[in-house]
Amino acid sequence: MRELAITKELSTNKSFLSVSNQVASLEADGKQVSSVYLGCKMYNVSALAFSQFKRAVQAETKVQLLVAAIAIKRYQLKYGETPPSLTALVPDILTELPIDYFDGKPLRYKKTGANEFRLWSVGENFRDDGGNADGYDTRRRWEQGDDLVWLQPATPEEVSAYLDAHRPVNPISK
Repeated sequence: MRELAITKELSTNKSFLSVSNQVASLEADGKQVSSVYLGCKMYNVSALAFSQFKRAVQAETKVQLLVAAIAIKRYQLKYGETPPSLTALVPDILTELPIDYFDGKPLRYKKTGANEFRLWSVGENFRDDGGNADGYDTRRRWEQGDDLVWLQPATPEEVSAYLDAHRPVNPISK
C-alpha cells in the first residue's frame, strides 16, 4: 500500500529531488517503481534508467528556460524593457510560471538592467547559487556549472574587458 501511495504522489510531481528521494525510499524497502510522471510526461525510472531520467529532468528544465527566455523577450519587445519578475509574464504572455524540474519551484530570475536579466535553474546540486555559472568551462557542457544558467551574449563592456585582459603583448613595441 505504501508503494501505491508513493507512486500516486510521484504522478503529480514537478521535482527531481523529491522523486529521487521517494524512489530511493522505495528501493530501500525492496520495492521497485517502473515509471513516474514529471510535469505531464511519463518516464521510466528503473535502476538502469535512473540516469536517463535525470537527463530527462535536465532536458525538461532546459525547455522551461527556453520558454521563459522567449517570454522575457516578448515582454521586452512589448514594453521596452525586461520584466521586473517572472510573475509579470503571467497571464499575458505565459499561462503559468516556468518550472525548475530539479526542485519543483519556478525558475529563478533577476532583472540586472533595463534590457538585461539572469535566468537560471538550481541544477543538479539542488542549491540556488544565485545564477552562478562557475564551473562552466568551454571544454564542458554549459549546464555543468553550479546552476543551470540561460547564457546571454556578452555586453560590449565585457567584450572589451576580456580583449584587454587577453591581448597579446607585442615585444617589438616596447
